[in-house]
Amino acid sequence: MAPLTPRETEILRLVGTGRSNTAIARTLVVSEATVKTHLARLMAKLGPLQPGAGGGGPRTRPG
Repeated sequence: MAPLTPRETEILRLVGTGRSNTAIARTLVVSEATVKTHLARLMAKLGPLQPGAGGGGPRTRPG
């Protein structure tokens, strides 16, 4: 497995707190598209981020 970059680690920590992509983007002063890019790279390295596994993950709406 490739190591996580410092920014990927920061994004993962914020996702784990339950923040939305928009909130993460505002916190890090980046665009939401940048957050989504980091999340895609995280999932490529770690696999799907599961809610409840490791303190949280992306939240999706049912349906």
